[in-house]
Amino acid sequence: TSCWMIEIKLEGSGALPEQAAGGRRGRDRAAAPAVLNSILPVETTMEVEIEGRLLVSTEDRRPVLLDLEGSFEREMERTMERGDRTIEMSGSSEGTFKLGVSVTEESPE
Repeated sequence: TSCWMIEIKLEGSGALPEQAAGGRRGRDRAAAPAVLNSILPVETTMEVEIEGRLLVSTEDRRPVLLDLEGSFEREMERTMERGDRTIEMSGSSEGTFKLGVSVTEESPE
């Protein structure tokens, strides 16, 4: 089948909405007020890169195949204050993914 090939390249980055920190794993923080005086919102940033191709049949003018590969990185930072002490925590995660979609035509039964 003759196809048009559309190359896809996407990049994105940004900050996710800040999340207010919750209780201590389901426990009420009010029961232990001396533990943490204040927990500031969690700051999270993301970066995503996606590359791939879309094949479209020139004869039928419909998608035939979509192949995408990509990677992502996530960074998280949190600050907690207890009296005159400040605790800063950070974490990161990254990964890769692949997506393949094949489109076929079926006649109704």
